[in-house]
Amino acid sequence: WEKHMLELPPFDEGETIELLKRRLDDVWDRDSSPKKAEELHCLVAGLPMAVGILAGVVRSRGWDYVLERLRDRERAVSVIRYGGGQMPATSLALALDTILPNLSSQAQTLLDVLSFLVPGESYPGALPDLLREHKDLELDGIDVDAAQYELVEHLILKTDDGPGFRLQRLAALYAAQRMSQQKKSRYRANHE
Repeated sequence: WEKHMLELPPFDEGETIELLKRRLDDVWDRDSSPKKAEELHCLVAGLPMAVGILAGVVRSRGWDYVLERLRDRERAVSVIRYGGGQMPATSLALALDTILPNLSSQAQTLLDVLSFLVPGESYPGALPDLLREHKDLELDGIDVDAAQYELVEHLILKTDDGPGFRLQRLAALYAAQRMSQQKKSRYRANHE
């Protein structure tokens, strides 16, 4: 994890609002959205990737859903500092804890399959279709294009300027870590 850490300066409030305004476009309400964006900015301590990921959740689930979830974890978020050895990945983890359970089962399956890829490397757009040929990966019954689109919408996959894509470095590492923990806990529950 530490090998792949990126030092990201936090957004200031104006940058958070601008990003949310662009990402939400037709969902942005001039009267209520800026106040909600300010609260979201405080709750994730201005971490750019958290703001970007949560914009997708606001679009699909609404402001109230996102803010209520983040408020529940306010104590954890309030300890984030961008110096002194503390890791800004904490607010990314909170953002991903919010989004991962709400991905469709198809998107979760695809992310699970892609989680072995090296984060940040570029891959051809046809890779998920090539992986489908391996029956043990269980991609046969899912709409790979829809799952891939959902991961792009939530900024877990980033499409390159060509037909390729890459996994967002921190999002991919965190998702792979969470999925391996879930598999271990499922295995333990089945064998105890």
